[in-house]
Amino acid sequence: MTPTREVYWNITGIWLMYVLLIPTILVFAYGIYRHYRLWRLGRPENRFAPVVERVRGLLVYALGQGRILRNIYGGLFHALIFFGFVALFIGTVVVMIHEDFGLRIMQGNFYLFFQSLSLDIFGLLCILGVLIALFHRYRLRPGRLNNTWQDPVVLGWLLAVLVTGFMIEGLRILATQDPWAAWSPVGLVVGRVLSSIAPPEFFLALHVFLWWFHLALAFGLIAWLPFSKLLHVFTAPANIYFRSLETKGAMLKPIDLESAESFGVKTIDQFTWKGLLDLDACTECGRCQDVCPAFA
Repeated sequence: MTPTREVYWNITGIWLMYVLLIPTILVFAYGIYRHYRLWRLGRPENRFAPVVERVRGLLVYALGQGRILRNIYGGLFHALIFFGFVALFIGTVVVMIHEDFGLRIMQGNFYLFFQSLSLDIFGLLCILGVLIALFHRYRLRPGRLNNTWQDPVVLGWLLAVLVTGFMIEGLRILATQDPWAAWSPVGLVVGRVLSSIAPPEFFLALHVFLWWFHLALAFGLIAWLPFSKLLHVFTAPANIYFRSLETKGAMLKPIDLESAESFGVKTIDQFTWKGLLDLDACTECGRCQDVCPAFA
């Protein structure tokens, strides 16, 4: 018997998922468009070449988390969350290819090692990252961080998506007596915990409820992303790609005090488009304060 699983086990009315996906994408696209429209108000600035150097920076600082990991503590939980969700996103793409495009790739050793074992591990590390982030922000409370209502909502929402995902997996493993359950250790443990709380006759109904609740959480998070601090998932890599490649510490262009009509920036159209992108890429992580002499 080839190792695999039924993607939509115990779930009916899958068409509703695709219906709900449409407004999710529309709201998400509108949110991105609002920011793009703002960036276009800025003055032109050539930040497109050289491509090779910019791609290298993208790989090192965005994908590799090079600059963030310089801060051991803050970099640790961010890396756990980042790499965890990257792996889970790849896993979701695999499910889509397997089920929606009919390419049966979610089976055999690939299913066991990646779709089961690896994703369980990455999901668990992601949960660990979120918990460390909560501890860091609300227990250690470093002075450079300014907490807003969005911070606990974002972290709590991410945690809810992850936990419900493991609960769904655990219930499926229990109800189907999955012969490859050992390859999903986190889901197996969660399933056993749930079995000690809820009677077996509730497993199917609870699985259906959690599956749709998990979907609502995921789609809601996607739709809200452009309107929240999570926007940096897109703006931070873009900011890295379009970063200045000039030598650090180079002399600034002198200001002609005699003929200059204004100094600095007064209106939004006096920013460059890259300057406006910088504003959207800021996550208020506090690193600016750490290196500012005024806070030394």
